[in-house]
Order: sequence, then C-alpha cells, then structure tokens
Amino acid sequence: MAAEEKPDFSGEYVLNAQASALSGGASAVRRAVLRFEHREPIVRCEGAFNFDETSFNYTLELVSDGRELVDGKEPATTSSLRWDSDALVFVHRTDAADAPVTMSWRYELGNSGQRLTAIERIRGGGRDQDNVWVFERRDGASVAGNQLLFSYGTLRLEAVQMKLFGRRLSGTPDALPGFELDGLKIDDETVVAISGQAHHTMATFTGRPSDVIAGTVFTLTPDEIQNADTYEVAAVKRVAVVLQSGVRAWAYVDARYVTTNEA
Repeated sequence: MAAEEKPDFSGEYVLNAQASALSGGASAVRRAVLRFEHREPIVRCEGAFNFDETSFNYTLELVSDGRELVDGKEPATTSSLRWDSDALVFVHRTDAADAPVTMSWRYELGNSGQRLTAIERIRGGGRDQDNVWVFERRDGASVAGNQLLFSYGTLRLEAVQMKLFGRRLSGTPDALPGFELDGLKIDDETVVAISGQAHHTMATFTGRPSDVIAGTVFTLTPDEIQNADTYEVAAVKRVAVVLQSGVRAWAYVDARYVTTNEA
C-alpha cells in the first residue's frame, strides 16, 4: 500500500493581518513572512517578523516523525514536529525551573495551498496566549519560481513520480470543472514502461459545470514541469486552468481543447 499523501508546505507566505486573530504582543506585528522548504520528512521554516519597535528572524529544521530533540542548553529546550492528519504540529518547550513555557503551532494549508493558517498556543511564563496567524502564498506559487500542476492521472502514482522527479510529491486535493475523463491508449513504449499502464485518462472539455474531475495540485520546479511535459504524449497538452477552489494551475488536457488562458 502506498504511503499516505501529505500536503507540501513549500513556499513563501505573507501575513494577512486582517484575516488573523492576534492577542498580546502578537497584535503589534506589522509584517511577517514565512518560507517553507518541505522535502518530507524534512521541514525547514524561516520566519521574519516586524513589530512596531523590534523585529526578529528565526530558522527551524526538523523531521516530521514526532521525535523530541533537546538542544543541551541551560535551561534546556525541547522541540518536535509531527503530522496530525494533514496539519503539521510544531511544539517548543523551555524547561526553566521557575517559569517553564510550552509553545505550539499547528500549520494547515487551505484554498489548494494558497493560504497557510498557523494556530499558536502559548502556556507558561506568565504570558498565556492563543493566536491565529493567517498567511497568503506569494504570487508565483512557491520557492524560486515553482509552479502548480493539477494532476488527475498517472502523475499521482508514486512510482511515476520517483522515475520522473526523483521524489514523492505531496499535494492538495482539488477538482477541475467543465471537463470529463476519456480513455487514452498509450502507444509510446517509454511512457508505458514508466507508468506500467497502456491505457491512461485524458481530460476533455465539455463546458458543463456539472462535469468535474477530482485530482491533486502539486508544486513542481521548472525542471520538473519540463520532465512532466516530456512524459505526457502528444494527445494532451499543458494549459492553464482555473480549479474548483479558484486556484490557477497547469493541467494536461485533450490537445484539441483550445484556451486563451495563459499561465
């Protein structure tokens, strides 16, 4: 059985202060940016926060297996990262004898990966707080020009991903309205060898709102997009589409479908 697919948090996100619910010192924030580099199970997060009279930056890199890591300083701090369904939960505990503090952040992706919500909980040290930080993904999708690709077929198979990209992709469920699935016979032996299937599926445009194709949105590098282009056969072409969530992404559809959309 294939491993459960988890969301890919990779990307740069800018604080949406109006959508956030912040208390205490957090309410004084003027600007904040989070940048995730996620190659499961390794998650690296860089944060930059600007307040009225101060600012601070931090970098964290943890493995999402739930193991607790102790830094060996005095007082000792213990950190861990784990999955809770599709959310990443980071816990940071300072074991000071006089004022122990536990801080946790629950990171969730919404709107097909375009919105990041961080639910913060602080307990101890005389500064109990509960905050909800909302961040929006920067235009341009992800890290250094990465792009969104909607897949409904064999690109969702782990074996295909490993052969084309050298890694297992994480994505977000979404759907493509106005299209229906048709069968597609594959004559290219190289493609069949990669997918293990001589019959794929192809999205054909109908224009009917009731026709919806379920799939997954992945974040790919430009090189990975080119690898996907090479893998797909001439019967389909990559076009820009608007998904059910409102997110704009690439998708491979029937080559006879003509669109004026641009990526």
